[in-house]
Amino acid sequence: MDTPFFSIIVPIYNVEEYLPASIKSVLSQSCKDYELILVDDGSPDKCPQICDEYAARYPQVQAIHKVNGGLSDARNAGMAVSKGKYIVFLDSDDLMKDGILQRTYEVLSRNDFPQLLIGNKLNLKDNQTYYSFTFDPNKINQQDIFKALDDFVQTSSNIPWNAYQSIYANDFLKNNGILFNREIIGAEDLDFFMKVVKNVSSFVITDLDLVIYREERDGSIINTPKFGSVYGQLEIFADTFDFFVARHDKVLIQYFAKRYTNIIVLISYLSDTDQAECVDYITKHKYILKHCGINLKYLFSRGVWAILGFKKGSKFLNMIRH
Repeated sequence: MDTPFFSIIVPIYNVEEYLPASIKSVLSQSCKDYELILVDDGSPDKCPQICDEYAARYPQVQAIHKVNGGLSDARNAGMAVSKGKYIVFLDSDDLMKDGILQRTYEVLSRNDFPQLLIGNKLNLKDNQTYYSFTFDPNKINQQDIFKALDDFVQTSSNIPWNAYQSIYANDFLKNNGILFNREIIGAEDLDFFMKVVKNVSSFVITDLDLVIYREERDGSIINTPKFGSVYGQLEIFADTFDFFVARHDKVLIQYFAKRYTNIIVLISYLSDTDQAECVDYITKHKYILKHCGINLKYLFSRGVWAILGFKKGSKFLNMIRH
């Protein structure tokens, strides 16, 4: 096929229950100028067969089968074979909203085809959809990406760094060598996003819902705290905090201090050995905690950790939270 406008990359592992609906949400798009790259990351269920069935039936669908390497490795594999002008990421248990490719194309066209488009997501839980946060693009700086991040935090208390909440010019990613870090679990999207914003020179922000995000799937990384995920998030939040300290950005310093602090309580789900390694890291970076601002939640948590230590204190905080 000729060079498609969109390359839609779907990393796949152990989601046979959800995968057909995800694929169909792409195939039903009114805009047909795309390639759909299904990356089977060594899935042990029926996903490989599902991928092959769709690839055989639809010329715009390509199936890739690889040894399991994790989410980041699967996305990188899809990027390596992509031919589209823009990269779109779709998780294999999520859905693409009807008509979103055409509407996204129109926004990109009106804005001289920037390197980056940042949008929103619609959450799906118990067959009901809702927004976890909303923002007004007219209140977000559209010239300076770091001022835009400040505006996101100040207007909606959130930054849309999920990989599926943005669309990326393929040449921009390749020319800057931007890939997902295969060693990071749980915070790979933020790490990727920071590589993007450090290099981007043109972008547009829209309130279009780029994806329908399925919440609380059993076995998902988000709902199953493990050492790699917890430690990875601590590392990336700490690194991002330090980056904004160097930029003297008070808004983002406090924001990432809070995000880092929120992860600490998760160590109570880990084994004693894994907790010890996390506590060692947290102790070395405890300077971050004092930047959470005057907030009762964080002041209380700091007090608990000061008295009980990070291990016992996190267990106590999790207990009273539930």
